[in-house]
Amino acid sequence: MAERTISQVLPGPGIIPVQLPPTVTFGNAPAGIQGTKFNDLNANGIRDTGEPGLPNVQIFIDTNNNSTVEPGEPSTLTNAGGNFVFPGLLPGSYTVREISPAGFSPTTANPVVVTLTGTNATVLFGNTPIPPGGQIIGCKYLDVDNDGFRDGSEPSMQNVRIYIDANSNGQLDAGEPTTLTDRNGEFRFTNLPAGLYRIREERANGPGTEPLERDFPQSTPPGSISLLDVNLGPGETWACAQVGNTPLYEIPIFKFRDDNANGIQDGGEVPLSGIPFILDLNRNGRTDAGEPRLLTGPDGRATFRDLKAGSYSVLETFETFIANQPPINTTQNPVEVTAPGPQSRQQGTLPFIVTDPTVPGGQRVVSANFPPPFPPVNPEPAVFFTPILVNPGSGAVGNTRPNITIFKYNDQNANGRYEPANTLQEVGIPGITVYLDANDNGALDTGEQSLVTDANGRGAFTNLEPGNYVVREVPQAGFSPTTPDRVQFNLSTQDANVVFGNTPNSRITGCKFQDLNGNGYRDGFETPIAGVTIYLDSNGNDALDAGEASTVSDQFGRWEFGNLTPGIYRVREVVPSNSFQTTQPLDIVLGANQTFTCALVGNGQFFNYLGGKFRDDNRNGLRDEGEPPLEGIPFTLDFNNNGRYDAATEPLVRSNAQGEVLFTNLAPGTYSLLEVFNAPGVANPFPIPTGPNPVAFSVPGPNTFVTPIVPAPDSTGASTDPLTGGTGVVTGSSISNDNDPLNKPGSSFADQVTGSSVDALLAPQTQTGVSTFNPNDLQNSANSLIELFFLNNGLKNNDSGLILGANSQGAELSLS
Repeated sequence: MAERTISQVLPGPGIIPVQLPPTVTFGNAPAGIQGTKFNDLNANGIRDTGEPGLPNVQIFIDTNNNSTVEPGEPSTLTNAGGNFVFPGLLPGSYTVREISPAGFSPTTANPVVVTLTGTNATVLFGNTPIPPGGQIIGCKYLDVDNDGFRDGSEPSMQNVRIYIDANSNGQLDAGEPTTLTDRNGEFRFTNLPAGLYRIREERANGPGTEPLERDFPQSTPPGSISLLDVNLGPGETWACAQVGNTPLYEIPIFKFRDDNANGIQDGGEVPLSGIPFILDLNRNGRTDAGEPRLLTGPDGRATFRDLKAGSYSVLETFETFIANQPPINTTQNPVEVTAPGPQSRQQGTLPFIVTDPTVPGGQRVVSANFPPPFPPVNPEPAVFFTPILVNPGSGAVGNTRPNITIFKYNDQNANGRYEPANTLQEVGIPGITVYLDANDNGALDTGEQSLVTDANGRGAFTNLEPGNYVVREVPQAGFSPTTPDRVQFNLSTQDANVVFGNTPNSRITGCKFQDLNGNGYRDGFETPIAGVTIYLDSNGNDALDAGEASTVSDQFGRWEFGNLTPGIYRVREVVPSNSFQTTQPLDIVLGANQTFTCALVGNGQFFNYLGGKFRDDNRNGLRDEGEPPLEGIPFTLDFNNNGRYDAATEPLVRSNAQGEVLFTNLAPGTYSLLEVFNAPGVANPFPIPTGPNPVAFSVPGPNTFVTPIVPAPDSTGASTDPLTGGTGVVTGSSISNDNDPLNKPGSSFADQVTGSSVDALLAPQTQTGVSTFNPNDLQNSANSLIELFFLNNGLKNNDSGLILGANSQGAELSLS
């Protein structure tokens, strides 16, 4: 039949308009993403009746999945009812994120991955108000090298009980807050009022025993601070509370009679008993008091036990042989053995079982979760074939062609095998696009067959012609494949079954803090530092380059990197002014579906030293009325203590018109202040020494002060506070309330002098090549506050501190 068309003719002279019948109109528009942001009052992750929407919350589509709103990315604010919409989107996968409003924490997934296939998608974001109390977040890890610092390769520990020791008796009592660490070693205590909290771990063998288990003693905090007591401020989130345990090691020894002197035990060569061995701790080649000593048994064996990580000199002493007639060694003596290492072995075993009546079954397994290898070793086949069954007795004769069935699942443990019964509960993933890539170009083109997995993660291509096929999945945002995402095979007379496994990408979370005692560990009285740029140094040049991922520490010092695939990540900082890093560089070995927690980046601060010089006319060591300052007097810091000024390596400072002598950017330690006399080219208008020279002073100590930490500028050249958007000084939130924050954290001391945090003024640290600060050196800290008060108010340093007096016949030291 010929095609008929209807033409509309415009009315004109002698033409009667044709009235067309009513028309049914069909319109199409692209699908969109709509949703609601609501106040999840009961924090159950579901929008219940009566829970209102939250207006003016930013929602955006994170096109590059870097957690940051960038120019060009679709973004909107929720309306008065908490609703939002992104209309007119093409089919595909979208990562939708919310920026949680201040004072709220998320109760639903963020981000949400949405796959559009032609119909609108609806997303819910729930937030619950942050309780008025604060929280303590920490991690439990295996401290393999026993240094009290979580290195990037050290694993988390799961199912360890952490508690708050409210009565300080060293054991878990009824009613004390307690929790178990998760698979990433994380623990948290929430809704806590301000105060001092003693964070402790279980003693699995009962009160008075080693923590956790005897073969894994606690290794944190390092140094002289015995336990972690957190000084929590009002509403503060105190993060990165590290609790580490170190393995103990054994060094086994075997002694035999080496008849043929070849260094190897051959047939007939007997073991030797009663042979003495020591661990020569001071490596002086003889037995000293306190050094471990063993005799070999009848089997010629002995074992040094309960050794922490380190290097040991194992020495055979020959003390049981006739004097001056020791046998001849046929093997090395002594032997240097490193634990852990090939000649040592770990003493305890992981995992181990702890009896616990509070958990189902009465037992729980404590394990160290090293990241699994990636890509997985020996994954299951990406495709397998099954015969097409014949239905006998059906009474009909039918034929079919083969199918390709698809199964897509969440491979939680990233081992490339579907294990629905494991503790992580691996399930199918719905909404994933899979296609037959006819031209094998890695893209879904027009005309190529595709499907979207159902609620169980399954789908099928049916009645296919035999031949060669390439099956691909469209990558899922936020996941990494654990099985091949391209599968090629020949299809003939059997069904092909293709399996795609994906595992969630990983995260790194950490803290930026002011390391008061310079031990590389966040002690409970140490404050966070906000506004510091942390970055992933992808090219290893220790500089933030264009394109490298970066973030900024928040008001509690926290920072995070998300959506990371397995690999090694170098975590670095843009060091704030007046500061130096006290923690080790972190090179994190990140596994699949892992959160590496408690990545510490600590800073110590450099100090300034201020002295005074005046003409001591009456030679009484005090600055009396009328005694003027001396200008132009040369001073140096005698680093090598040779009693003279070395121009190539030592600074030279002259007193100013007010007699002030200022040295800046000094790391903690002990210094020798030397007034320079008779140095070539350095004139001293008062050349007659009459008092002590040089003079030792400590940093920190009297006459030393610090300037507040200022974050380094960002790429725009401004140092930005991420909370206020302003620039300038950014300080931490918690306050160490004592004039001796190292020895007495947590007691009362008001900041009457400067109104700032005491620990911003008294910040001892360590630095390579400079003597380490001893907390006992921190005396008269109130004088340091007064010193800074004088400086801040334009007053002269005449009434307190270190003052050096001199006149034409004498010089004296006065501490007033």
